Amino acid sequence: MAITSMASPTARIRHRNFSEKSAEPEENGFVIPEVAVFGIPHLDQQHQDLADIVISFRQNIGVENVEKLSQCFTNLLALINTHFADEEAEMEKSGYPHVAAHHEHHLELITKTKQIQKWVLERGCIEESDIRKCINEILRHMFLGDADFNTYLKSNRY
Repeated sequence: MAITSMASPTARIRHRNFSEKSAEPEENGFVIPEVAVFGIPHLDQQHQDLADIVISFRQNIGVENVEKLSQCFTNLLALINTHFADEEAEMEKSGYPHVAAHHEHHLELITKTKQIQKWVLERGCIEESDIRKCINEILRHMFLGDADFNTYLKSNRY
């Protein structure tokens, strides 16, 4: 099933696999924009995977299976935690001066995601508004929160 973009009705939503040499997107996913591409393959792939997992929540709209919904959020939170640890390690390795502030932002994002998870599990179903909150929080962080680190990496030719 093709996923449609919430940003533009004519946008093509495709997936980019950073584990392959080719950056050609595949159908049925979401292509993260260049601002979220660091040039560090495992972080870039994690960004892509985070975007895909949040977008995949759309498939569960109206699902009233608390176990399935709980597993969706468990998977998301596991990936977030892994990604944030990896990203912060790369920040420290590169000498990025704002690691502590970025770490605090990561903690806020984890808290917000857990709050959305709580609401979903209390209601017993996921709604479009929950998906939008997750998408907005995760993607906003990748596109805006990580932009300064990306600029730092590129300006320091890391």
